[in-house]
Order: sequence, then structure tokens, then C-alpha cells
Amino acid sequence: MAAVRAPKVERLHAFDQDVQALRGKYPEIDAVVADLVEFLTIAWNPPHVAVDSKKLPGVYVTQLDYPPLGAGGIGRFVVVYHASPQASNPMQEPLRRYTLLSLVD
Repeated sequence: MAAVRAPKVERLHAFDQDVQALRGKYPEIDAVVADLVEFLTIAWNPPHVAVDSKKLPGVYVTQLDYPPLGAGGIGRFVVVYHASPQASNPMQEPLRRYTLLSLVD
């Protein structure tokens, strides 16, 4: 029996530009993004907060912490991403596809 394929996380060029713009002020931003990607990849069904389920189906928002700032880094960033519905056959395709859309301070 084949194993379920893990979710796949992709990044828009605009998201990468957001990360680049934040690197000067937040040198550990890449580690924060890597933690988000790891979480989305290993979580079976992470909680989602819809931006607008009617106008923007599948688009979600969450806050990311920036640990180097301690308590001041809690919820420091807002990330917007798209999540596809779960795959109809997760043994042949990724369980879900995530696309990171934007990251703001």
C-alpha cells in the first residue's frame, strides 16, 4: 500500500520579494519562513482562518512569531496563503497544496 503524499508548499515571487524586503530588519526571517513551511508540510490538517470564504475561497491568513525578539516578536508577521482542498487521492498527489502569497510586518 502506498503512503499518503505530504502537502506541497510553493512560494509566489511576490512572497519571496516580501521576505527579501524584511531581511534587513529581521535577519532570521528565513528561519521563520522555514518553520512555517515545515509546519504546513507535516501538519495533517492545520487550522485555517479564512480571509473571505465567499470572495477568496481557499485564501487564509495567520500570524507568525519572530523568536529573536522574545515576547515582542509574538504575532510579528502576517502571512497570507492559499490552500487547495484535500486531494481526492493523496496516494497519487500531494494531500494539499499551499501557496505562500504575502508576508508583512
